[in-house]
Amino acid sequence: MKRFKILLMSVMCLFFLCKEAKAQTDETIAIQELLDKAFDKNEAVYLEARYYYVTNLNIKVNIIGKKGTVIQRINNKSSKEKDEKYNFCRIDNIHNIKIENVVFNGSNSGINDTSGVIPLFILNSSNINIQNCQFINSNTAGLRISHSNSISILNSKSSNNYGTFGDGFYVEQSNNISFENCVADNYNRIGFVLDLNVKNVVFKNCKASNGNNASILTGGIEQNAGFWFEKAGDISVIDCTANNNTHYGFLAVSGLDKSDENVSFNFQNCRSYNNNIGFKAGSLGKNAVKVSFKGCETTNVKSGIEISCKNINDIYLIESCKIGYNVGNDYSTGIFLHTRYDGKSLVKCDVRNTIFVYPQGASNSFLKSKNSYNSDIYIDNVNRVLFNFSNNSNNISRKILLKSPTINSTFSSSIKDKVLTVNSIK
Repeated sequence: MKRFKILLMSVMCLFFLCKEAKAQTDETIAIQELLDKAFDKNEAVYLEARYYYVTNLNIKVNIIGKKGTVIQRINNKSSKEKDEKYNFCRIDNIHNIKIENVVFNGSNSGINDTSGVIPLFILNSSNINIQNCQFINSNTAGLRISHSNSISILNSKSSNNYGTFGDGFYVEQSNNISFENCVADNYNRIGFVLDLNVKNVVFKNCKASNGNNASILTGGIEQNAGFWFEKAGDISVIDCTANNNTHYGFLAVSGLDKSDENVSFNFQNCRSYNNNIGFKAGSLGKNAVKVSFKGCETTNVKSGIEISCKNINDIYLIESCKIGYNVGNDYSTGIFLHTRYDGKSLVKCDVRNTIFVYPQGASNSFLKSKNSYNSDIYIDNVNRVLFNFSNNSNNISRKILLKSPTINSTFSSSIKDKVLTVNSIK
């Protein structure tokens, strides 16, 4: 009997909403009433394939759409709500619901349009499952997650997100988040962002492509990247790709607030193509990091992997990677290691089973020049790093080309590869 009642309610919902709305007719009140009734009866809402025009919705229950189900923001010119962009479609203090097969449209019309809203905002919530959804046309993030726990995003896409903070997916002050088979495309700032104390996040088979117009290019402070993890930790990135971004493919740095615990960043079988810097990782001082790159690949980048360590307890592993980079720019390197800390301890860096790939026609004499950074590995101070280099190679010679302004006669104790060292003046 109970099962029949739920099915009947679902049919009633479909009947109520299947009539095509008149163009740009505000249906906010009717749809919110339906959501509230479904919440009171602990039932789901099923939406037929059409456009639903609303100013704002508080989502409390499962919403299941069909291919072609679009919830689109309609501008309410009479609204004087200060934070209107945060209140379009909002899941606030809700637990154990799912959203499937819905396109959330923030109604931003393009790169020079400052209007629009966040298509979906999840906050103060837990156990939220998002599947087969799209988040489009925002003047900030397509999907924003804040102060939440146990959120999963599967088979979803965020695109055409503009403004200074035009991100695909943005997560802050949240834990236990998963992204799988997700895509961020055509964003102003960053494809996937973790910021302000985010821990325990897994990315699987995700892609961030076509970042553009980051505000730093026009006098601002924001940079453009595929994946950006700052003030975050214990992050795993598996089989993910960053392509065609202005500044970084992947960036991961620690700096969790009010904490001195060690954190980890693990990249496995990830690819960075057509980005200025392929991967950048490091510590911000307070939190030591353990960073691993396993089976990763870079192509058509200025620098393959940059490491910036400010904590003497940092540990870095680069294993079985294929690092291709564009020799010819003065700054081009396979691995660039910055040591920016005080103390007598040594940062640990292990590079093994990795191949450095130069573009066809790369000049040997230019690579060996003391006046450029060009090298397989560049280290600003070899006396601050405990090395373990083994079984590495490049596609020009058998010797790994290492440059540093601090090379001395004792530098070779833990290097098992044949190494050509150049005492660079830079």
